Amino acid sequence: MQYDLEESLYPTEDELDKVRSIFRRVDDELHHEEDRNTLHILTDQIKLVLDHCLRFYDRQFTTRHSQNYQIAQEFLQNITVYLNSGMARKMGVPSISYFADLSHTSPGYFSDIIKKETGVNIKKYLQYKIIEAAKQMLSATDKPINEIAEWLGFKYPQHFTRLFKHEAGMSPRDFRKQLKSEQQ
Repeated sequence: MQYDLEESLYPTEDELDKVRSIFRRVDDELHHEEDRNTLHILTDQIKLVLDHCLRFYDRQFTTRHSQNYQIAQEFLQNITVYLNSGMARKMGVPSISYFADLSHTSPGYFSDIIKKETGVNIKKYLQYKIIEAAKQMLSATDKPINEIAEWLGFKYPQHFTRLFKHEAGMSPRDFRKQLKSEQQ
């Protein structure tokens, strides 16, 4: 996923110097006569560049931690409001783009923030919250399953049922039956 320009990582001059130094070694190696160690040396240098890139990538999350933490906290609140207030019914199943727009970030950067701050993939987290809200509604109301699906933003109840079954291990109908039998 892409980042917006202002979200991009800007390496320091020291970091650029490190990468340039590695590229000079690669260039030197390419201009020497090839021997049995050439490929090994080149792959080691390429791996070193990639390792530095990962370091620089991770740095953006440590240097922006407090800002990113705030974005993650707002997301956790916003998803609950979205599902409980009926917004999903009007706007559809919650999307990464919607929450990224709320935080004024690109979807790619927003997804990475949530993953770094919570340790959870954002798509899985959204699914988890949808199923959590569905379970609450199934246990607290007698609303038909298709109304619950619609409330949670699903155009087609069968898509909701498929997701619920995948995540909860049983259909919404079976979940409700199980709850009722446990209450008796």
